[in-house]
Formats: sequence, structure tokens, C-alpha cells
Amino acid sequence: MDDLVTFLLARLDEDEQAALDASWDGYDSGRWTAHHHEQHDGQWVVIDCHDKAVTGVDAQVANDAAVAHHIARHDPARVLQEIGARRVILVEYATMCRLRDEAVARIEAAGDAPAAEDLDAWERTQQEVSVLEGPVRLLALTHGDHPDYREDWRP
Repeated sequence: MDDLVTFLLARLDEDEQAALDASWDGYDSGRWTAHHHEQHDGQWVVIDCHDKAVTGVDAQVANDAAVAHHIARHDPARVLQEIGARRVILVEYATMCRLRDEAVARIEAAGDAPAAEDLDAWERTQQEVSVLEGPVRLLALTHGDHPDYREDWRP
């Protein structure tokens, strides 16, 4: 699972860079909203919290209002918060995998007489890994079209 965590962290780094690149002011522009104003030639625009237009929307094959609301909903500030939450999940998962593997190593080293605390540690961490593995695989699924995605990660 180390490869899966590494893969996901790399995708989060890419997403983070894209969000930072779209946030010209160090993401101080806060949340974006969609507006339809006469001052913007009657177009839908996405504006930041400083009431500055981020972009005008002129969708060619979709409803301008729906596209504007979608863009605003996925502003850099929100994307960065989501990335932070996903990183917390990945760190917790990687930590539990490491602790489980360390417990297994101690059990194997002990041979026929493993310590009760090592058996308890293995059982507890294995349960945590089992609980987190499904959501981690689902996070990876959003990148299923990436060339580095492996089918054995599919939930």
C-alpha cells in the first residue's frame, strides 16, 4: 500500500499546485461566487471575496449559469481544504500500516512466543487499516485514468 499512498500524495501535490496557480494572491481571495451582473455585460462571472472578477463565463455547450456555479464551487480555497483533509486520511492510513507492519515483525521475531502486547497491537492496527483501506482506494479511483494508476488498487 506504500505505492498507493505515494501515488495519491503525488496527485494531491499536482492538485495543490493547480489550485495555488489559480490563486494569484496566495489564496487570500477566499471563496468564489457566481454572479450575473449588468456591469459584466450581462454575462455570468465568477468573482472572489474582494468582488473582483476571476473570469467571465461563456460556455459553448452548457448553461452559463451552471458552469459559473461549478467553477465558483471548486475555487482554490475549497480545493486546498479538500487536499488537506485527504492528506490527513492518507497520513493516518500510512501510520496504521507502518504500526501494523512493525507489530508483525515483532511477532515473527518472537517465533512461537509472541508478546501479548504485540498481538494486541497487530489486531488493533489491522482493524484500523481495514477501516481506512476502502476510503483510500476510493480516493485513488478518482485518478483511475492516470497512467500510473494500478488496477489492483480498484475497490
